[in-house]
Amino acid sequence: MSSFKGAVHEIGYNYNIGETPANIAIRQLTRISHDSPAKPSAMYLAGEINLQEASQYDAANGPHYQAAGATYLALKESDAMPIKYQAGWRMAQLPIYRRIYAAREFPTREQAIKTYIAGLGVANNLCLDLVKRKNHEYHDRNRAEASGVLAEMAVWGLLLHFSIKEGLTDCWLPSQSMLKDDLGCILKYKSTMRSGVDINIFTPDDNDSAPVTAYKIQVKKSAKIYKPYWPDVTKITVDTELASDNPGNASIEIIKDLSNLNGVYRKNIDARARTSELIVRILAKLG
Repeated sequence: MSSFKGAVHEIGYNYNIGETPANIAIRQLTRISHDSPAKPSAMYLAGEINLQEASQYDAANGPHYQAAGATYLALKESDAMPIKYQAGWRMAQLPIYRRIYAAREFPTREQAIKTYIAGLGVANNLCLDLVKRKNHEYHDRNRAEASGVLAEMAVWGLLLHFSIKEGLTDCWLPSQSMLKDDLGCILKYKSTMRSGVDINIFTPDDNDSAPVTAYKIQVKKSAKIYKPYWPDVTKITVDTELASDNPGNASIEIIKDLSNLNGVYRKNIDARARTSELIVRILAKLG
């Protein structure tokens, strides 16, 4: 395990035993021997920690939201692959996070649409970059990581498309998870089951209508052998469960179809049919 990944996993462990994230952030960042705090991976982790802190403690314009936003903006403009796309996706969702976690309200429909368009734009650029780099120099591990990120974007895009199309943004809203949920329950790396979550779906609380997590989704690109997940986490494997005519590139095909639905293309009818079918598959798994 790399020192960077080891630091991330220890952060997950410390979250789950109750240590305050602010107390461990600097200590863990200094443990990353291959990445100084100025390197993209360490910067991204710092942004994720700030966003986690913001979701728990900040007002909408609090210091952790501002720090996270500044970090993501810097990375979005960098050449770091695939981190610049991860940062761009986070940037697109910041207004949603402020509404859900700080204001404890669902976003307006206009905010949801703006987030969807911005996030889909980031996903499109990642698709183009993956295709461009397919036969060129690109470290296999980075390509695998980028493909995993794109799979998450594809599922998020399908679900947010459904929420917007059906007029549900005020009561059924998908959102990329925070760092703590993403890491899940890591107990000395010995847990027999996983609880990591990539996407949360929020619905209104029964008491005060504030957004609460109703569904938890873990996204996998391919059907490798993984430890089982907790019963409340739904695992979706994109290349098998959401594949169409081009298995192995399911995420790219999904992003293409979602993009076509926003434009004036002759294949819009086909894209709409394929997209609707995939959404039905996901909803059936959620129950």
